[in-house]
Amino acid sequence: GIGAIDYKLVDPYVVPDAMEQFFKEEIFRLPDCFLCPSIPEELDYTYGTNYRFRSGVLFGSVNRFNKITNSIIRSWSEILNAVPDSQMLLKGRGGDNGEVGQRILKQFNAQGIKAERLIFQDRSNLGDYLKVLSEVDIVLDTFPFTGGVTTTDALWLGTPVLGRIGRDTLVSYQGESILRNANMEDWIAKNEDDYIKKAISVASDSEQLSALRRGEETRSIKKSPLFDINRFAKNFECALLEMWDRRASKDFG
Repeated sequence: GIGAIDYKLVDPYVVPDAMEQFFKEEIFRLPDCFLCPSIPEELDYTYGTNYRFRSGVLFGSVNRFNKITNSIIRSWSEILNAVPDSQMLLKGRGGDNGEVGQRILKQFNAQGIKAERLIFQDRSNLGDYLKVLSEVDIVLDTFPFTGGVTTTDALWLGTPVLGRIGRDTLVSYQGESILRNANMEDWIAKNEDDYIKKAISVASDSEQLSALRRGEETRSIKKSPLFDINRFAKNFECALLEMWDRRASKDFG
């Protein structure tokens, strides 16, 4: 941390009490999520319009490739091996042409996943990125370096995201915080085994997946605290006022 910065804005999930000792800044907790994404109005029409049911499940990840560790590839491979006709879309800088993409491809191959079950895509403009993301059945979050904006983008589009509880660092708790504030606690795995089990379970139940993608449960995500801009603005305003009151009390107390 930087001593010149007085406060670190967090929420009840992203920095547990036991982690406060590692921050130079004073921890200030907002009541809901520490972030609030805002989708431009011209892109709002993409919500729920591109998804089409298919015979096989399409898992996806649009996080940076350097977040994809050996442990994640082993977990994803176990999921793919357990779900017949499933594929994995990996969208990131360079696609499979770069050094990192080739490394990921080889690691999947070593776990028995053939290249035809992997769909590599390079980065694209925002509209095409959102279109692709809305076509994915289930986003599999990375860990311990979880997604942030990519997770909120997926949820806005009605694409469910499977994550894990945090561990040790703010960025590992980030995904958990986003999912909790989106009222998606059932999509937070307790550990790696639970992550694999949950992914296989939801992917193997086509009726459940269909209901999730088309039902009110998914549409309600946009009304959750995660996307409530007015609520976030009020929370942020109250936080600033309280911070100023504390400062004034120190100056004149």
